[in-house]
Amino acid sequence: MSKTWSRRAALAALFLLVLGAPLANASSASAAATGSNGRHGSGHHARGYVAMGDSYSSGEGTGRYYRRTDTATNACHRSPVAYAPLLDRSRRSLKLTGFVACSGATTHDLYAPNHSYPDEPAQLSALSTRTRMVSLTIGGNDLGFTQVVGACLQTAVDQRFGCSQNPLLTGAVAARTAALAGRATVPDAQGFPITAIGQVLADIADRAPHAKIYLAGYPELFGSDAAHYTRDPSAPSGSSCVLNASVGARIDYADAQWFLRSTRTVNAVFAQAVQQARSGGVRATYVSPSTFDGHGLCDEHRSYIQPLVITNGQIQPESLHPTVAGQAKGYARAFRHAGL
Repeated sequence: MSKTWSRRAALAALFLLVLGAPLANASSASAAATGSNGRHGSGHHARGYVAMGDSYSSGEGTGRYYRRTDTATNACHRSPVAYAPLLDRSRRSLKLTGFVACSGATTHDLYAPNHSYPDEPAQLSALSTRTRMVSLTIGGNDLGFTQVVGACLQTAVDQRFGCSQNPLLTGAVAARTAALAGRATVPDAQGFPITAIGQVLADIADRAPHAKIYLAGYPELFGSDAAHYTRDPSAPSGSSCVLNASVGARIDYADAQWFLRSTRTVNAVFAQAVQQARSGGVRATYVSPSTFDGHGLCDEHRSYIQPLVITNGQIQPESLHPTVAGQAKGYARAFRHAGL
């Protein structure tokens, strides 16, 4: 690990969490089973189930990706062990006909070709009157949460803490959350317009009028009990969560709790949007990520979240994403509980 690893390097590396980067390939047999771009089925208009959204739905963090979504020009990182393929394999009545979730996707990428990978069409184009089930996670990249985590990091080189006390940072997250709720008009972290979640649900229903829509919230990345954190005299709160000991990367307990509150706030926006959509006749269901409870970093039980994964001195994009167990025991279980 380079001795020059700094806060600036941390921010640049964590930005890869939004953009994605090449990692290990899945087997060629798995790639062949999903078509040329890791999409299940021979076309977008087959009857069945479409999984869309961002990295939490694509399977970023599992380390196993369909080959054609793990290249220099397409790092959507769709995984055969993401929750959607798992649900597809476990239910005979469910056929995954469109797997278009992409690491780094924002609400903008639902309506237009992916801002990082132009060969990825607008995700909504995967829907049709034959679609019967839709699942997605979306909004985290609009908020810029990964950049926020990067700003919250303390490293062996940079000893600063206190992102939760930064009004520019907290204000940006609050404004973007309001935009997802339809209460503000501001650009996302990449400068693209943010589409309100209620509008997203309405547009999905318009394109797939016979489908049930399942919108999942985001898991809490960190534990809430300070007893599971490391005592740290240099941290303002007196304790921190170690994210990678080899480079001294950690987050202050108080900053981690602000991050948790921000996650809960955006999940509440999702739940309210679903409720309002249902009142308007949209067959939408909010999928609670409570199956992850107790399984965050510095938490009570085995973590379902990857810590900072570092290879050859570089932070990998799978960092701070659900593990294989997180996809199976966290998300797949949550979607099953919700009725998918």
